[in-house]
Amino acid sequence: MKQRSLTPFALPLFALPLLACCSPGPTSSSGDAATADDSDCGSAMSDGASDAAPAPSFPNDPLTTVTSDGGKLRLTAWTSPAQPPSRGMITVKLLATDASSNAPVDGLVLDIVPVMPSMGHGTPVEPTVMAEGGGVYVASNVDLFMAGLWDLNVSISGAVTDTAVVPIDVQ
Repeated sequence: MKQRSLTPFALPLFALPLLACCSPGPTSSSGDAATADDSDCGSAMSDGASDAAPAPSFPNDPLTTVTSDGGKLRLTAWTSPAQPPSRGMITVKLLATDASSNAPVDGLVLDIVPVMPSMGHGTPVEPTVMAEGGGVYVASNVDLFMAGLWDLNVSISGAVTDTAVVPIDVQ
């Protein structure tokens, strides 16, 4: 059986920054390698200012509006980066309003579980929901990895206790 040998060109591209970062640094005038503590290697790979993702932008018109199962709230949804979304990781903005007065509702805790009913599965990634005030809640890390109809099963607690299903048709 013929053995294959790796050439320097077979090194995955994603490893190159790591090698550059963690390789010996510049030398001093005496020829000795300059020293750096181990934390320098991580700083070249992860500079908080440069790695920060831009804030998602949402279109003016919502994707959908649903009334919660108990009829207490109305949830209006927008998606980013596209609407309707393509498969993959998305961000969802939800506006929670009182179903009778239409006033924004703050003080909620939203637990979101994406489910694809036709396939009988969810997603391995748990969305993170942050309250932004004015009844706005933003869910990041919403992994809708297949095209088709997904339901965001929303459990609501805090100022109001209820549930809702927000359908999202992924392109």
